[in-house]
Amino acid sequence: MIVSIDSGIIADYIPSLSNVQIGFLRLSVHHLSVVFNMSDRFPFQLLLIVLLAFAVSSSAQPDGPFIPDEHTFGLWHMDQSEPDSLWSVTYGGEANDQIRTAVRTSDGNYVAAGYTKSFGNGERDIMLMKLHDNGRIVWVKTYGSDQFEICNDLLELENGDLIMVGASGVRAREDFLFFMTGAGGDSLWSRTYGGDRGEICYLILPLEDGGYMLGGSTRSYGCGLYDMWIVRIDSAGEMLWSMPFGGEGSEICYTISPCEDGGYLLGGYTTSEVERSMGWIVKIDEDGDHLTAGRHRLIWDAKDYPAGIYLCRMEAEGEISTQKLVLVR
Repeated sequence: MIVSIDSGIIADYIPSLSNVQIGFLRLSVHHLSVVFNMSDRFPFQLLLIVLLAFAVSSSAQPDGPFIPDEHTFGLWHMDQSEPDSLWSVTYGGEANDQIRTAVRTSDGNYVAAGYTKSFGNGERDIMLMKLHDNGRIVWVKTYGSDQFEICNDLLELENGDLIMVGASGVRAREDFLFFMTGAGGDSLWSRTYGGDRGEICYLILPLEDGGYMLGGSTRSYGCGLYDMWIVRIDSAGEMLWSMPFGGEGSEICYTISPCEDGGYLLGGYTTSEVERSMGWIVKIDEDGDHLTAGRHRLIWDAKDYPAGIYLCRMEAEGEISTQKLVLVR
């Protein structure tokens, strides 16, 4: 495990099959996942933070001035070289509307998606918005039944089609939703995956074979209140396998990163065996199985140490990793 604040590296792992030697303590490991927690006297934690910022700002719409309120969602565009805002656009109704994801499309414009309670047919419906490069709204579409549908992640394919993932169904008993539209927002097909207690998909990862990996949470499978749930599907949406990860508490997956060895790193949070929600990283192979390298929780009681910079050295079977720790009093 490596944590380097100054270099921007959040996490890495040591592929050890047995004990891990750490500068402050020695521990045994059984399957690879990582939870870091420092004592209350040491205000430093490794957390995977997923920030979904739904800002609100006033702007002029094509139909005239529009005054946003707390229910309106907004989208901001900023130049990468200059931090000043280039444009902003808001859109919403009298109820709660949110953008959860936005991508730049191959035609140089943008699509943004989330959910709406102001428009559509149900408790919440998916809202998909196409915007010109200058921020002008080109079109807005909603999708849903009389139940609950939301979009949490969005992907454009090479042919311009769009894939949205999220949740669909009766609230608290929803399923993973995989929903494909054309470039113009016309519905093509959809699939749902889940049991009878509630699943929500938060992300989609395209794979080299044309399939996809979906990540989120499940209440139908696993052993806790919520467990991480990973679903592997092919290009036609057929499920190849699924796997829950978690303990007796709650676990949710917010990110999946492919690894050079063909496996994947899952990132999210856990409340199992900890006093509060904490960052959690799980390494799996290409078939969704845990690697046999270790779950470990590192606690450093720094009450007897003076303020300063410390290095925590971890060594296992020839692999060495160092963590930089900054203690502030």
